[in-house]
Amino acid sequence: MARIEAGLAEAWRRQCSWIPGGQSAYVDGLLVCRSLLPDPTMSTAVVRREPDDHAVAVDSAASLFSIVGLPLTVDVADGLRPRLEQAMVDRGMGEVARRPGLAVDLDRVELAPSPVDVRIAPVSSPAELAAVREVQTAAFGMPPEVMAGLLHDDVLATSGVYQFGAWAEATLVSCATMHVDDRAAGLFGIATHPDHQRRGVGAAITSAALAGARDLGADLAWLQTTDAGLGVYQSLGLEPIVDFVVWR
Repeated sequence: MARIEAGLAEAWRRQCSWIPGGQSAYVDGLLVCRSLLPDPTMSTAVVRREPDDHAVAVDSAASLFSIVGLPLTVDVADGLRPRLEQAMVDRGMGEVARRPGLAVDLDRVELAPSPVDVRIAPVSSPAELAAVREVQTAAFGMPPEVMAGLLHDDVLATSGVYQFGAWAEATLVSCATMHVDDRAAGLFGIATHPDHQRRGVGAAITSAALAGARDLGADLAWLQTTDAGLGVYQSLGLEPIVDFVVWR
């Protein structure tokens, strides 16, 4: 679990680094990420290590959020940091969202075949990345200006980050982002355009990322999902390990 927690923090740090105006700072074990995008859920604090003083860490993170007019938001693995959770309760914070976290040892993954009319390959150009943003906007319902910040062109040159795309003929229809740290691969932004869902494309793009992680020498893969996505990922061998809880 330690590698997953560290990988989540590093993924947020990288993301803030390529968002124009994004800011990140370490506060006693917490990584505070302020994207400044017009979506408050895209700014959060995550755990990098156990704080030395949990109440001070929470108060300090809250001060950094208040400077930019945002409420403190913390994303933490449920039950893993009870003293931090108590400090947030004492501050009057509560759970506002919950996402299942899944993981798999890459020597046990069960890869899904790609549909015969779909080609999966790395995303390597700004034009292809623009198509990824369009797919994620359609799949997640996020405003285009938010997606433009989350997937700025700088992502293509960011070490440790890999983009995968699935094309049906000349149209990109599915995508996935992978961050690799300490031989652990975190998968993010797995999306399939609504017009191409329920054809196995999502399982195929996830499989391509898992295979890519294994080729890079990773031995563990993990992701956060919704209840709706559990079946797809469990079919590939990923198993629930913890819920990630958003506190505010």
